[in-house]
Amino acid sequence: MNKLLLIIQREYLSRVTRKSFILTTLLVPLGLAILPAIIFFVARSTDADRVAVVDDNGLFANKFNNSRLITFEFENQPIESLKQNYKEKKYDGILYIPKLDMENPKGIRYYSSRSLGFNASFYLQSELSREIEKLRLNKAGLDEKFIENLKSKMSIETIILSEEGEKSDNKVVALVTAFIMGIIIYITLIIYGVMVMNGVVEEKANRIMEVIVSSVQPFQMLMGKILGIAAVGLTQLAGWIIISVVLGQVAFAVFGGQLSNVQADTLTQSGINARDAEAMAVFMKNIDSINFTELFVLFIFYFFGGYLFYASLYAAAASGANDPGDVQSLSFPVTIPIIIAFFILQIAVNDPNGAVAFWGSLIPFTSPIVMLGRIPFGVPIWQTVLSMACLIAGFLFTTWIAAKIYRVGILMYGKKVTLKELGKWVFYKG
Repeated sequence: MNKLLLIIQREYLSRVTRKSFILTTLLVPLGLAILPAIIFFVARSTDADRVAVVDDNGLFANKFNNSRLITFEFENQPIESLKQNYKEKKYDGILYIPKLDMENPKGIRYYSSRSLGFNASFYLQSELSREIEKLRLNKAGLDEKFIENLKSKMSIETIILSEEGEKSDNKVVALVTAFIMGIIIYITLIIYGVMVMNGVVEEKANRIMEVIVSSVQPFQMLMGKILGIAAVGLTQLAGWIIISVVLGQVAFAVFGGQLSNVQADTLTQSGINARDAEAMAVFMKNIDSINFTELFVLFIFYFFGGYLFYASLYAAAASGANDPGDVQSLSFPVTIPIIIAFFILQIAVNDPNGAVAFWGSLIPFTSPIVMLGRIPFGVPIWQTVLSMACLIAGFLFTTWIAAKIYRVGILMYGKKVTLKELGKWVFYKG
């Protein structure tokens, strides 16, 4: 037991004292906090496109609303001559509206030396569509406000019935949370799994392993390496959480309740797609509906359980490598299930109670990612418990397999090892 603790200590201290670990722990949360602000201010600082409008109908003058994306200025100059000198007048482009049949408006064109941005193009089409709709209503003798009042704006609130009582089901919050949790697990499984693999290959290449195994059993060495790096991952995760909480508290102290009062109209005026703006506004208003305690506990379990499951497989694969070049071919079969799990996650968020999501959250190869994607939508307790039990059983089984491969592979040099050869080591006696 003392030897195992010494190996864990060595693996842990050799990594957490590195400058790269400290910098990553400090800078990742800061980067994630600063990045949205940078994107927002860069977007806000972008100059609006100055568009000249030539209207042969004479019906659209001063009807378009300016925004931070586009400003409109109407010109009486013929379109052909304006094409020649629009840059001299400091215009970015020309919107040409020919004589139109309002029942079938065709021929509207935008002229410019460069392409119009996606959001600006969407805004331009929206303004045109809105004004043409008004003209059609007026032609039919209908009042625009009367028609607007006839439109029904409604939403259906889904109520989840459970043993704990009734609770509101917010799909926007659940969807965003599911993807965030799934992506974090997806990235960490690969990062720390590869860290285990590189550690094994490095020690094997430097012949350090020959000295270590003379006094330590291979299984102890394997578990010490896996648990030591797991402690590194949990330390870094704890650092990210603490820094994120501090930054969150600072943000709420500075901005107060403004974040929870974000309106879709405000976001739309900033140039964000209307559908995305509405989703963002709903998310900010309903973020309190997330059960952070449950998510945190289950995240830690699946982070640790998923890591232990895959780390043992990565270590087993690395024990058959002679140099870093062999790592790529041997690690690829271990990485494939992680990639598959991420694709299953995308299916699970669309149908969290479907067969694919259910089995994906039970099979240990995919459950760390898929189950965390399902939890925000609400999962029966028995399914959660069964998934956790399957992951624990899967870890014990893969560790047993990995230990058998590891004890043979760590002292084998100079031989190209295939997956078939690794399979034979499982049944090797000696």
